[in-house]
Parts: sequence; C-alpha cells; structure tokens
Amino acid sequence: MPPSNYASLTPSARDRVQPFALRPDRDSLLQEVTAQDIRTLSQAHAYTWVVVWAPWCDPWKPSVVQYNQFEQQLRERDLHLVLVDIQYSNKSAEGKRWGVRGKRPGYVLDWRRYGKMAPRRFTQDMLGKRWLSEKEKNAVHYVLDRSGKVIYWTDEFDVPLPTLEKLTLSPQASTK
Repeated sequence: MPPSNYASLTPSARDRVQPFALRPDRDSLLQEVTAQDIRTLSQAHAYTWVVVWAPWCDPWKPSVVQYNQFEQQLRERDLHLVLVDIQYSNKSAEGKRWGVRGKRPGYVLDWRRYGKMAPRRFTQDMLGKRWLSEKEKNAVHYVLDRSGKVIYWTDEFDVPLPTLEKLTLSPQASTK
C-alpha cells in the first residue's frame, strides 16, 4: 500500500490496521476489507447490512444516531450491521467508531485492492458488474443474504429502515 494512504494516521494507529480476519487480534482495531470479506461475514447472519460511509461527512452525521437507535431491533431480526469507512483515519484506527455503540470491529476499504477509486471499485465487486450506472456508482447501503448475494442496495444517505424492516420480516429471515 502506498504510504500516502496512511498519511493521516499516527504511527501507533498505523500498526493497528490489519488485514481482514473473522477472529481478529485484540490489538487489531481496524481491518481492511474487500467485497469478498463482506460476503464471508454475511454467512453468519440471515442478513448483513453494509454501510460504506465517510463519518466525517455532514450527510452521514445524523445517521449515527439512527444506527444506535435501531441496533438492538436489527440484532433481534438477525440483521448484522457492518460499517465500512472509505478511508483511513485516526478516529477509525483508534477504535472510536464514530459514536456508534457496541463493540463492533472497524472496517476500511482495502486500498491495496481498490486504490484511489475505492468506493466505486468496491461497488463493482459487490454488484458483480464491470460498468456501473450513475446511481450505482454512489451506492452506500447494501443488504446481503446469508449466501453473500446483494438483495438490496441504494445510493440514498438516509438509513433505509422501512426496506430493512420489510426484508427482515420475510420468511427467509427466520431460517437459520
């Protein structure tokens, strides 16, 4: 990985960025992930809700409150929330998790795999497409089923709670 991708990290934070692992080291506060890693995570739950975000960006700030409010409700429905930062930062590497409650691993898009166009290339991998429409290029929320298939995505910043509730109430959600 080019050193510039770590430029904003302190040396101690840089040492805590690790490759993806289902059972990470305790010292690993931030894991680099790819679409395949997310599919691996999705196998443990009926649904996995993936949010690719920039926590420092103003449109995302109200979402943090909503994630906290609905976290327990989502867990009861076997919907696992995975927050993926689009870039490395000291806040993410130090485990501050942008105000989201719970002991949740921190994830960041793997720049060795995706490079400068990380969010767009991640979307290409998630949707299995080489060419994306303008709307697809800006996808920020994904829902995967247990097999790792994307069953819903949107480019809206707002938390898609009505859609999440509808998806998780389907008969598939109750099968394990």
